[in-house]
Amino acid sequence: AHSSGRLWSRGSCMYVGGRLWEENPGSQQYSYITGRASPPRYGGKFIMTRTKVFACRLGVLFWGTHWSAGKPDLGLEGFEAHDISRSSSQLGDTYMHNAVISAYTANTATDLVKVGDGFELYDTDMQTVLADITFRNYDRPNDVAIQDMTHSNIFKPQGMFHSDKIRFENTPMEHRLRHVERLACKSYHSDSCLNRCSFCPGTPGSSQTANLFDVDGSLSGLGEATILGADDAAAETNGRTNEWWRLDPSCTQNTDWGFWLCPTHGHRSIVSLFIMQGIMSSPPARTSSDTAVGMLYHFGRTDRYLDLGLAESPMVTGACCDIGWFLHLDAGALSELTIFMDQMVDFGGLVFATRYPAGASFTIQRCLPSCSGVTQGNSLEDVLNAPGTVYYVDAQGRLYLKFLYEQNGYFEAAGVKQLTNGHRYLAGKGARYTIRSSLSGAVALAVPPALNGEPVTGTTTASSTAGSSGTTTASTTAGSTTAAACATQRWENCRQTLCCSSSDDVCYEKDQYYAQCKPSGQCTPGINENEPPEYQTPWSCTVLSTQTTTMATTTTTTMGTTTAITTTTTTTTTTTTATTTTTTTTTTATTTTTTTTTTTTAATTTTVPTSTTATACATQRWKNCRQSLCCSNSDDTCYEKNQYYAQCRPTGDCTPGINPNDAPEYQTPWSCTVLSSTPTETTTATTTTTTTTTTTTTTTTTTTTTTTTT
Repeated sequence: AHSSGRLWSRGSCMYVGGRLWEENPGSQQYSYITGRASPPRYGGKFIMTRTKVFACRLGVLFWGTHWSAGKPDLGLEGFEAHDISRSSSQLGDTYMHNAVISAYTANTATDLVKVGDGFELYDTDMQTVLADITFRNYDRPNDVAIQDMTHSNIFKPQGMFHSDKIRFENTPMEHRLRHVERLACKSYHSDSCLNRCSFCPGTPGSSQTANLFDVDGSLSGLGEATILGADDAAAETNGRTNEWWRLDPSCTQNTDWGFWLCPTHGHRSIVSLFIMQGIMSSPPARTSSDTAVGMLYHFGRTDRYLDLGLAESPMVTGACCDIGWFLHLDAGALSELTIFMDQMVDFGGLVFATRYPAGASFTIQRCLPSCSGVTQGNSLEDVLNAPGTVYYVDAQGRLYLKFLYEQNGYFEAAGVKQLTNGHRYLAGKGARYTIRSSLSGAVALAVPPALNGEPVTGTTTASSTAGSSGTTTASTTAGSTTAAACATQRWENCRQTLCCSSSDDVCYEKDQYYAQCKPSGQCTPGINENEPPEYQTPWSCTVLSTQTTTMATTTTTTMGTTTAITTTTTTTTTTTTATTTTTTTTTTATTTTTTTTTTTTAATTTTVPTSTTATACATQRWKNCRQSLCCSNSDDTCYEKNQYYAQCRPTGDCTPGINPNDAPEYQTPWSCTVLSSTPTETTTATTTTTTTTTTTTTTTTTTTTTTTTT
């Protein structure tokens, strides 16, 4: 056929949605467009029955229809495709039923295609069902029966591909499915990552959210309904996404395919949100400077998270609904958020949480598209029992909501039902929740416990943060994230917790993405030759430990001079020697104490606060200020390197481009955009702050003349 690939690689033997016309009516001389014509077809329900294509690069290409067209847009019934590179490309709400797709047959022609990918998923806003399909002869090198589309940071999939009753003949397991590896900086669309590989060094957004829903387990081989989700790990995503689709211990990883395979247990679905800064009443753009930037975590897991805001894309997709989503924003809590429910369940609901400063009050509305108020409840149970109309704020300032769109419908084809997507466009306003908070600003990461009540667990090991593509090993350790205990054990990653469970260990930094609890004194800056070769990148050995647990079993009064008092700072373990009169009364066995010391000079302030407030900043010179957006030294400015890293540097000391003084492995360009948002106050007082657990009472009276050595 004229358009089967000779003139255009995506040409097909049969295509619908181009344009054919006579330049001069009656001349019988026709011109045509093989690509997508605009406006698209207004007619839907284009059903092709017992259609056969063969010896094509692409069998059928359907360019979709106008949104108002009748559904389904396309149906392929009794379809056959043989000796082809790809059976079909299907845009819109489409299905294929009772089909046979062959990579090759006994045809002896010498000019047939040599590699086949039987079916390729499309990128976004589709509804696709494959049911009762046989794939044959995908056994040559590079053959694959089904592959995803990972070519974009901003055109990303919802839960839009369902399969049922899939069969394979002469197709080895490793050739059945492929998660395509691409880079965010080499996407097919113009966005802030394009050709900026040092700025966006990981996999694209569409890769991190790639998914399939296997209705009967015939595709996965599990024999039960299964969600297949991309296995993109921290080492592949610049540390911003890790095991997002690993849902529970029943999941298995197929490294040949590049997917996690997780049973649905009869109640899991796939949903999508668009998360935006500000209050919005019109559909969000695919990429916008108003995108909320941060990370989403599974409730109960600090090692399973998804990047939000890559290439300024606000779209996220994941599993629902026994797995809550916790939002932690890079710039801290925002005073206004709008969350669009692009694809949402019509029963149950997605439990969502994010943290705000203590004492914040809220005005929350649910808009479908008309808005009504969401009322405050007294417990998380109130949120779970309500139909998306109740919110709750816990003692740590975490705001809980349940997203639910009871009016959502289903795309149904060949006996398969799939939640409809695209509801960010509902009535020109979008199905959405809006959140207004009286307070905003920096808040510490505090992932809630799992919805089943299990405590927060999972500290990613070195092998899972530094592993190569497709070979992630995730070893996790349980722990409870409370002020009085640290769950991070020896040799585990403490990049987020900034603490170690053993008092003999210290949290040492390797780089901006990884740190490890190691025995105190056992970290040497530079390459550690005892590590596997693939992990041999330099250690900075900066101490990140932030807390120490002090044990006391008696009531003690000490009177005298030159008394040694050991405290803990946010960056180092500090010994303070002083001429002191101290009386300390401790009434419980465990006290966690952090002391803030300020020398009383007019020009110099040395501060180690217990928490970030509007009037103090903890980020010292040369430290990463990507999240705090401030510097503790008034002479410094927070300068951006890229979307993941920024540094407090002396004001004026940042030149855009490569800094030759950086270590060779870190010589990627600086943007030098100023991110500082809050000036630092200079304090001239000596302050002691004591933080205790809920069962501890500590009273400290101190008169101190202080000399601090680090």
